[in-house]
Amino acid sequence: IGEPEAFGRGQKICEYVRSLAPALELDQTWDIEVAAMLAPIGFMTIPPSIVQKIHAGLALTTSEKDMVDRIPEIGFNVLSKIPRLGPAAQMVRQQGKNPGNTSASTDPIKSQRLRKGAQLLRILSELVDLESKGTPKRQAFDQMQVNWQLYDRPVLEATAAALLALESPGKRSGLKLKDLAPG
Repeated sequence: IGEPEAFGRGQKICEYVRSLAPALELDQTWDIEVAAMLAPIGFMTIPPSIVQKIHAGLALTTSEKDMVDRIPEIGFNVLSKIPRLGPAAQMVRQQGKNPGNTSASTDPIKSQRLRKGAQLLRILSELVDLESKGTPKRQAFDQMQVNWQLYDRPVLEATAAALLALESPGKRSGLKLKDLAPG
């Protein structure tokens, strides 16, 4: 596949989705995980020179930004043709949209799940990008909170709380099994 870094990001997002599922009350995550893994498929349509500029953090021209902005729609177009990937395709399409600008389904429960999944992908994608630049998780969430209007705020807050709680020192122990002793 043409963009290995993008697919590595998808794997990291999948890991986050799995660890967040209980805290976000997601009973099934396969569709969100599939969306996370396949969302970068649109990167295959971007010329390598632009991908290199993105990875280097260089400024993009207006036409290059337009190409990058179309990645979710391209991913949707590819994935929507694959049977049973309709929900994942919708999440890929909607992850780049601000809350309130997502398309609604006639089924409110399905629509809510698609919006939540798309927003979760957006938040986790931003988190993974910031972490790859060396930004600590807490600081990354602080940066996202400053731009809260770009995200579904309840999903952002729940995601931050759950991931930061998983990282808290009280949750982990450096003790190894061989070091355990009676008393």
